[in-house]
Amino acid sequence: MVEWKRDEEGKVNITIPLKKFSSKDEGRSSKRRGLFSKLFPKPEEKHIQLDEIGSDVWELCDGERTVKDIVDHLCEKYKLLRREVEVPLYSYLNSLVKRGLIGFILPKDLEERLKKMESG
Repeated sequence: MVEWKRDEEGKVNITIPLKKFSSKDEGRSSKRRGLFSKLFPKPEEKHIQLDEIGSDVWELCDGERTVKDIVDHLCEKYKLLRREVEVPLYSYLNSLVKRGLIGFILPKDLEERLKKMESG
């Protein structure tokens, strides 16, 4: 399970557990990796520290706010134009999705319309 917390500077630190191998897998892979893997064992977790804006976005991804809400918040807080926020925010959110750290929730009305389109 992914865990996160804010540090003293207000930045979000994310801890991601890494996949553990069974002893059978470990035996096979250690033969391939050799001495290096014995000296430097695979870490059990990965740590990511987000910058100030990334930390704000992370905390705003609470399942309640829409992407529009997040754009509005960032525009107001950092005194930016919508276009300055939208493009990098969409890119950032997509990178979090690709890493499996967040997901998008469709609004109920859109979800219902999609279901109707699929069935009819």
